[in-house]
Amino acid sequence: MILVGDVGLPTWLGSAIAIEVSIIGNWAVNDSWTWRDRRNTVWYKRMLKYNLTAGATSYGVNYPILLFLSGHIGINYAIANIIGVGFASMANFLINHHWTYFKAED
Repeated sequence: MILVGDVGLPTWLGSAIAIEVSIIGNWAVNDSWTWRDRRNTVWYKRMLKYNLTAGATSYGVNYPILLFLSGHIGINYAIANIIGVGFASMANFLINHHWTYFKAED
């Protein structure tokens, strides 16, 4: 995490900023590639739903895991973040696949 390790921000702030930047970048890639065939609403509605879902999984899954593992268990923040990202990514994909980019025949 550049914002924590290089810039010197506290873990809680650097991680929160990085999460939002990654959500926006991931939406752009997933909207144009992963779920290109499921774009059934205007782009800003898909982006809002994706951001809500990714935000919920990032701040509700990744962020608490990162803070718990790094702050209470003593695991290096980068390793703790990787673990949190893994769990949040799975939840994010499943929710977006079935809600943001819902397809009736699924």
